[in-house]
Amino acid sequence: MLTEAGLKDIQLPQIAEGSTSVYAIYTILTPQRDTLQEHLKEAGIPSVAYYVIPLHLQPVFGHLGYNPGDFPVSEQVADQCLSLPMGAYLREEDQKAVCREITG
Repeated sequence: MLTEAGLKDIQLPQIAEGSTSVYAIYTILTPQRDTLQEHLKEAGIPSVAYYVIPLHLQPVFGHLGYNPGDFPVSEQVADQCLSLPMGAYLREEDQKAVCREITG
């Protein structure tokens, strides 16, 4: 079950002033990522946590000698990112359903 406190911590994507985005994916951040993802799954809404291992901790970059804690922002994003359904063919009612499940 989602808690009110966790919902207050959801961060939406930010676009710099004067810029635009094509949103190839729509990723939010929440400290309750796993709980939210399970909640969405139970509601029949797919979501994906891409890049759950930050680059500096992936085996291919092990030779660089980085350790957990070396890039705390990358690690936080990796722990909190969740990509939501989106696309040109996502009906407005489906968009509202996703929002409703997230906001309660």
